[in-house]
Amino acid sequence: MPRPAITDVLLWLVAIEFVGLAALPLAGRLFAALPDRGYAAAKMLGLIVLAYAAWSTGMLGLTAFTGPTTIVLAVALGAIAWLAWGRVVLPPSDPTAARGWKDARALAIGAEVIFLICFLGGVWIRSHNAAIAGQEKQMDFTFLHTLIQAVQLPAQDLWLAGHALPYYYLGYLTQSLIPKAMAIEPSVAYNLAVAMVFALAAVGAFGLVSGLVRMAGAGLRAALAAGALGAFALTVMGNLQAVIELLLASGIGDHAFWTALGVKNLELTSHGFPPPDGAWWFRAARVIPNIQPDGITEFPYFSFLLGDLHPHYMAIPLGILVALLAVHQVIARPSLTGDRVRLAVTPVVLGAVIAFNTWDVPVFWGLFALATLAAVHAGTSVSWSAVAVRGGELALVFLLSVVLFMPYFIGYISPPLGIGIVADRTDLGTILVLFGPLLVLPVVAGILGVLRDGGSRPGRRRRVPNRWVFALAAVLGIALAVLGEPALGLLVATLLLWLALTWWRAQAGASSVGIATGIMTTVGLGSILLPELLFLQDVFDSRMNTVFKLYYDAWILLALAVPPLTWELVTLLRQDARPGRAAGPVARRATFGRPSVVFRGLAATGLGLAAALAAAGALYPIAATHTKSDAFAGTPTLDGLAYLRATRPDDVAAIDWLRVNDPLARVVEAVGQDYTDAGRFATFAGTPTLVGWVGHELQWRGPRPEIDLRQELARRVYTDLDDIGWRAELDRLGMDYVVVGSLERELYGADVQARIERALPVVHRSGNTAIYGVRPARDLRAAR
Repeated sequence: MPRPAITDVLLWLVAIEFVGLAALPLAGRLFAALPDRGYAAAKMLGLIVLAYAAWSTGMLGLTAFTGPTTIVLAVALGAIAWLAWGRVVLPPSDPTAARGWKDARALAIGAEVIFLICFLGGVWIRSHNAAIAGQEKQMDFTFLHTLIQAVQLPAQDLWLAGHALPYYYLGYLTQSLIPKAMAIEPSVAYNLAVAMVFALAAVGAFGLVSGLVRMAGAGLRAALAAGALGAFALTVMGNLQAVIELLLASGIGDHAFWTALGVKNLELTSHGFPPPDGAWWFRAARVIPNIQPDGITEFPYFSFLLGDLHPHYMAIPLGILVALLAVHQVIARPSLTGDRVRLAVTPVVLGAVIAFNTWDVPVFWGLFALATLAAVHAGTSVSWSAVAVRGGELALVFLLSVVLFMPYFIGYISPPLGIGIVADRTDLGTILVLFGPLLVLPVVAGILGVLRDGGSRPGRRRRVPNRWVFALAAVLGIALAVLGEPALGLLVATLLLWLALTWWRAQAGASSVGIATGIMTTVGLGSILLPELLFLQDVFDSRMNTVFKLYYDAWILLALAVPPLTWELVTLLRQDARPGRAAGPVARRATFGRPSVVFRGLAATGLGLAAALAAAGALYPIAATHTKSDAFAGTPTLDGLAYLRATRPDDVAAIDWLRVNDPLARVVEAVGQDYTDAGRFATFAGTPTLVGWVGHELQWRGPRPEIDLRQELARRVYTDLDDIGWRAELDRLGMDYVVVGSLERELYGADVQARIERALPVVHRSGNTAIYGVRPARDLRAAR
């Protein structure tokens, strides 16, 4: 009898809290310089270390990839961590350290509140959107399911029997650990995993942002509020598509105007907002009109609401963990090679990016590298010998990151790739719709930071005056706009300001908070700019995937940078500190005018506009969730298979029979179009099939004659009048059963069952769905 959903939710919570507690001393050891002592990072850090331990020992054949193994490894992680570093997270005996521990306690409580609110809220929303159907959910569940049920690694590709997983799969493996350990049904685990990624991303953003703002001189309450703002900006706030829909429905601007602005797929409606079109919320991820075959513009809340458990979504908390390591490099300036614990753990975290979502490697490895190199200067002139030493340490860490994940590359197949030059760029209007709430403060703070000398030391003259940098940025921006590239002009000018400002801050010994914020802002802006210049040529032969993945990373980094930038501008308005410094009065006049007039006015304008756009961005999650969840009118469930039970009940009964009676079988089923129920037996029963979604297999593996041959073999099984030829082929491939259900009748004709029954014996029947044995029953039993 299935367990109540609340039991699964509580078991999942107990498991992730245990993992976080087990890893807490290790997090405290790695992030000792952060105000929360690494509490917000502990859950994700624990999952990554645990996943690496389970994966590496499983790939080497040292352990079975099972629930008990996961539990033993988690207990071992906790025992080692608490015995070795438990003292770093315990209340200090030294009274002088009491304040720091009090801060850490308050921030830890705040982090736990954020996590619980986001996880439980995420579970509630998922319970009204639980169906594992549509877009790429079936694909994502196929990967998750095969890893939950696997007892040996590498796990098999359920959509290509006899082959291993072809995709970057470490995110799925990480999400499989809790359901393996707690025996949670895969179709329920899928939705709990979607909610947990959402919560881990929110708590990671809270920890990083609250720590930065607290170190910048904010009070504890302000730091908590900034952390909540960071969690909101990263995980909840949407782009401005919903606002455009609202304005259009209100008669403000016509359809032609908004389309000319660069917004795709707008619908004319006289029925107000939200539009009666139940799919309007999806248009927020298809804003760019000039990318073929489609301009994908996802952001974290859209991904959560959509419910695809895709690598770019699962990798958000990992990206934040890398950002925390980068920030700690700037703040504490630890040696990468002189600290054995850091040298052991950092390559595991960085290497995990490869197998989580390979697209993230240049962005987040670049972020870590810049932070590590920036820490070399510490307010001194550039020492190229010191840079070379730190560069050597970085090279060693990156090499170890690759070496530690070498088993991932065994059998790895990549489709042909190349580099292309962008000819048709994103319009400025589109950029503002996508990133408006996250671009205002980088622009304003960049201008103010450069014009206010960027945190240079009094009495030190800079080789390149700040006014020249500002003038160069302005000239480049205007020139590109005149040449018809206003979006490129804005991005180039703003990035130039932040490159100069971050360099000056590092050289001048400015606050480490200002340097870390500058690096995140710089890399975030670069992640928007790069796809406007170059793209990775893949199977689509367009910049679609490059824009999709790098814009996503840009959202993450800018969302993390905006709250510290907000604090910089707030301190300017209060005249408590200069940008890049933790405290103290403004040391000198501005480059022009009085700070109280020009700078404070610009800062106030920037803050006001950013607040207005953030409020506009809050419209999307409210309205889209209401629409997508059908106003929460349905019966809540976390079982992602419930929709198939309602639409194809006989098929599901047969799936259940296979899971119970022959979970190791290989099954022939209909080969249909991608993004359909094709491959449903492999997906939900966990029984490998001849070939699932053909288009996706070709994307992952490149052109392979075997895929075409298997597709043709499936057609012959269901359409040939006799079994001459195809039965021997099925036996050679080790196929055990042929399924005839609702989809097979839809694709191959109503008489398909009669044709199969002339050739094969019935093994099981559930209503109108039947399972036929390819080999005699005694042979099937012997093969088990």
